[in-house]
Amino acid sequence: MFLIAYVLFITFNRTFRLSQRLSVAVSGGALTGFFAGIFGIGGEINAVALSAFNLEKAVYIATAGAISFLIDSTRIVTYIEGGVRLDPAILSGFLIFIPVSLIGAMIGRKEIEKIPQEKFRNFVAVFIFLFGMKLVLFP
Repeated sequence: MFLIAYVLFITFNRTFRLSQRLSVAVSGGALTGFFAGIFGIGGEINAVALSAFNLEKAVYIATAGAISFLIDSTRIVTYIEGGVRLDPAILSGFLIFIPVSLIGAMIGRKEIEKIPQEKFRNFVAVFIFLFGMKLVLFP
């Protein structure tokens, strides 16, 4: 419900924007990490936090990518140190997974360029709303 309420809030309060000061960004990051850990949906919570800053789309995407990279890298190291071992077939799959994800990122970048900056926040809000609806209807 929070995701849906947030989308409605920014839809009716188009000028809402968090300050881009370091203290606000660090606080937002800490809260994002906390709630992502509790609810297990880091990407969507991260999208809410980043959209609250109303960043330019290139900055939004670069920031989201950097955050995801750091979180996933840390997670992989933690799993390996904890003794988790992947089946060799899955490990060899990374030879396909990594290039395909990079190709997907390049395609996504080209498609995002087609969205005007003034519509980008709404574009992100639509997907936050859809995911919120998915959680409400199919928990």
